[in-house]
Amino acid sequence: MMDDRVVLITCNGLSARGQLTAKVIQQLQEHIDEDVDVLSLTPLLAGLPEPVEKVKRATQLIGLAGCSRRCDLHACRSQAGRVPDVDLVLEDILRKDITSEDTISQEELNQVLPKATSLLLGKLT
Repeated sequence: MMDDRVVLITCNGLSARGQLTAKVIQQLQEHIDEDVDVLSLTPLLAGLPEPVEKVKRATQLIGLAGCSRRCDLHACRSQAGRVPDVDLVLEDILRKDITSEDTISQEELNQVLPKATSLLLGKLT
């Protein structure tokens, strides 16, 4: 049974790109309404009953990752029993390689964050 909620699945924030994604989500949560649930998952956590139930009941499922080369976009989502309706990848949205290493400078973050947040808000509303 669907419950008229959007679920945004994001990575757990352990990598540099994951940390960027987590900061974007932090900013997003100030602007999105309460009908959007944000789940930060790893493949292990994704199979637990609560995330599985939220994912199954969502009317729209959105996946968010920093980089498709370093993240299997569907690993967490398929563990939870459903592939996203939309996958958002920060590097694809920004049309730039966020970082060539597993680091990102504060200056880069300050440039990327407002643009990424703005673009994601456009996708969510």
